[in-house]
Amino acid sequence: MKFISLSVLFFVPFILSSAIPEAAPATLEKRADKVCKVAADATPCYRLPGIGRAGSGQQKLRDIITSDRFGVNCRVTASAFNGDTTWDWIPGWGCWVSSYYTRTADSTPTCETNVLLC
Repeated sequence: MKFISLSVLFFVPFILSSAIPEAAPATLEKRADKVCKVAADATPCYRLPGIGRAGSGQQKLRDIITSDRFGVNCRVTASAFNGDTTWDWIPGWGCWVSSYYTRTADSTPTCETNVLLC
């Protein structure tokens, strides 16, 4: 009987210690998603970045309005819209919007600061 109780005492701390998850690293990487909005209602969000030519398969998926808030995950350079060649990827909607229209949620003129290239 003593053997069983001693073995239980030996294994319980081992089992408990293996069930405790490791602590998170001291420094976490900053998340690239940024909350943004658009400067004008009816801003188009496209299937592909850039303004498409006839037959390119470009398709508007939705219009974004000024009260919408969305996360921008990354950006690319593509054909220009009003002279702006940066396009922002909105993963939640699965579409691209020209950075000509995007602003940060607090209305700062650019939403691309610290947003990585796709």
